Amino acid sequence: MTDYSNQAIIDVIFDPQLSKKTVASITGDAYFKKGTLNVVSASGDYITLKDNPELFSWRVKFNATNLTTKVFATIGTARDLTFTAGSLTGTLTEFDVYVNGVLNGSITLGENEVIGIATGSFTYTAIKLGEGIVGSMSLFQVFKSVISVEETLNKYEAKEFKEHLNTDNRILSVDGRDGIIGNKYEGDTIGSLVPAVVNTSVVSVRDGSVYANYYNGSTSKLDCGNYDDLTGDKSFIAWIKPYGLGEGGFGRIFNNSKLLMWIEAAGSFAILKARSDGSTVVQSASGVISASHIWWLIILTRTASGVSNFYVNGILSGTADQAGGTPVAGTTNILIGNSNGNDRTFYGLINQNRIEDSILTAQTVMQIYTSEKGQYGL
Repeated sequence: MTDYSNQAIIDVIFDPQLSKKTVASITGDAYFKKGTLNVVSASGDYITLKDNPELFSWRVKFNATNLTTKVFATIGTARDLTFTAGSLTGTLTEFDVYVNGVLNGSITLGENEVIGIATGSFTYTAIKLGEGIVGSMSLFQVFKSVISVEETLNKYEAKEFKEHLNTDNRILSVDGRDGIIGNKYEGDTIGSLVPAVVNTSVVSVRDGSVYANYYNGSTSKLDCGNYDDLTGDKSFIAWIKPYGLGEGGFGRIFNNSKLLMWIEAAGSFAILKARSDGSTVVQSASGVISASHIWWLIILTRTASGVSNFYVNGILSGTADQAGGTPVAGTTNILIGNSNGNDRTFYGLINQNRIEDSILTAQTVMQIYTSEKGQYGL
């Protein structure tokens, strides 16, 4: 990933001495403390920057203590980065704005990172930081180049993502990274007692810096029991590294005879498909997965009424909010890597299988990807 920091025209350092290189004036009771800009009044406290180059791209990090806040504004041609109840409401019409890695996303309480990519020419007289912000700011940069969409999405550097480690809503976790093949919830009560995983021909292999579960394309599967029928709001998560399309050309990822997730030939290699009412198929974009021996994070979110979204490497793939039909209770155990008839074996590696008893937001999906991709060499 390109490091754009050395291309910054403006890189504000929020320190009383070093800020003099970029800060023209401090107004009201704005002050610097421990590398952040802090304001007392949301209306009269701000700093004004010295330089006013044409804005090509910009990046800002701030800690929000309120979901209604104005982060920065420009003087001359007036534009502002403002959020109301967490949603973007500012007038930065010349920019695509990515909030925590999501286009036009929402901020959360705590640390946020927002990046703007110029879509048209825009000049201004000066920039004001902090007038209207509720919280503190730790980074503001302006770049002389237009950052690509892909670079912007990948530039959201999450801290260790605690939210997705919260197991309150998780009903399955088969994590092969420790070399142990099994459900982390074995023996727990989730609906009914979670049984031990029955392993057929799945082996743990070393792949780069992690261990992963290898499925041989002919006989492998993990039988995780039938303690949940997979109706209701669900999110299905897995890292996959396919070596081919799998047995019969339809390698299964998740399966309980009604909820099915698989890959099949389309475009450059494979399309992801799923169904949960026994017949209606939802799918990702065509050719989104390739057998190039690299890892892909796939996530399917599906509501109790069947509204479904596929995400690949943190990004929505295929049509949003696809109608998948009302989910039907599964008639077999929850299987990973094969069908109940043992004739749709996945060929390749599958890791970190998770099923959440909730719908992940687009922002959460991106955070999972950015916090986990490093261990898979991405």
